[in-house]
Amino acid sequence: MYQYRHGKPMTVKACAQRLSTILYQKRFFPYYAYAILGGLDEQGKGAVYSYDPVGSYEREQCRAGGAAASLIMPFLDNQVNFKNQYLPGSGEGHALQERPRNPLSRSEVEVLVKDAFDGAVERHIEVGDGLQMVIITKDGIEEVTLPLKKD
Repeated sequence: MYQYRHGKPMTVKACAQRLSTILYQKRFFPYYAYAILGGLDEQGKGAVYSYDPVGSYEREQCRAGGAAASLIMPFLDNQVNFKNQYLPGSGEGHALQERPRNPLSRSEVEVLVKDAFDGAVERHIEVGDGLQMVIITKDGIEEVTLPLKKD
């Protein structure tokens, strides 16, 4: 419908706005889903949008959802968003110097995500025994399935 109405393919930003509108229309009887939308923006960069049940959304660098989100998100904040990372011996208090924020490679990100879920599966009973990663690149969509600890 979007393509016929606007004469162009739907961008991830337009899709994010549309999902927000759909969720907001159900605000009195919400879906009670915390959606995460991912894709590539107009510049070819990764875009992740997270939503609350009534359609409020924001674009983020990374987001975890589901049963173990409260365990995984602090780890991602530190390792992907570089929060609370300082150079050792750079000072004390406000004099601390932040660690340089260098972009992570795809392989580094995959290892970090696997580590995050390995930690979550140890501490949360509702986390399953497998990890499914859907990787979106300019070349297409790739799915990677990895086993987690099985006891």
